[in-house]
Amino acid sequence: FIAAAGTGKTSILVQRLVRLVADEGISPESILCVTFTRAAADEMEKRALKALKARGMAAKDLKSLRIVTFHGLGHQMLREKLQCKPQELNQRLVSGEPRQWLAEDILRPWRSDRTRGMNWEVEIQDVLRAVDRAKEAMVKPEQSMTFFRSEMGIQGELAERYQEFFVRYEQTKQKEKLYDLSDLIYVPLLLLESSPKFRKTWQERYHYLQVDETQDTNPSQYKLIQYLAAPQHNVVV
Repeated sequence: FIAAAGTGKTSILVQRLVRLVADEGISPESILCVTFTRAAADEMEKRALKALKARGMAAKDLKSLRIVTFHGLGHQMLREKLQCKPQELNQRLVSGEPRQWLAEDILRPWRSDRTRGMNWEVEIQDVLRAVDRAKEAMVKPEQSMTFFRSEMGIQGELAERYQEFFVRYEQTKQKEKLYDLSDLIYVPLLLLESSPKFRKTWQERYHYLQVDETQDTNPSQYKLIQYLAAPQHNVVV
């Protein structure tokens, strides 16, 4: 119960941020604060800016301060890699009904093909949820059947079909240059793993990392922080 709700965890992170900038002279652009919801990030930023301005800091000197959600961080990493503006990437993100329509276009011919020996009368949301879970665990499409069986409890040939869908789904998005919300973590992580240049750029950018609500991280978000914190591992959670 030491870190129960209302005990001041976020306040401590804000106070530390203020001390780093106002007392230690650390540049705001070398500090990254990550939390889970946009509302929480906005509240933390509001409190930090108010405290820093009270310490005599000018607003123009604090513009580079980064207090973001995990998906906001991934959005920045992905759009810098793609060299596009925020709105351009937003136009390529599929979620909600457009994402379901994309999935339905893949499943429709399979449902009518009885020679496949598999009843594909499954809920679109169930298939997409399984794909998201696999991507959160950093499982690649071609290797996902074991994950679907062991971690999702999807039995028999249905797990093979889920893998087949996952492969086709990613191929379709890649062909149409589309991304879904899970890609905002999944793709930057793949780049951090595979590209030394990309990894070096991001590991040199932030020297002080702070993460709020860390207990809510999934494996891919946790791994993202591990990559960004290396090699100094100067991170407070």
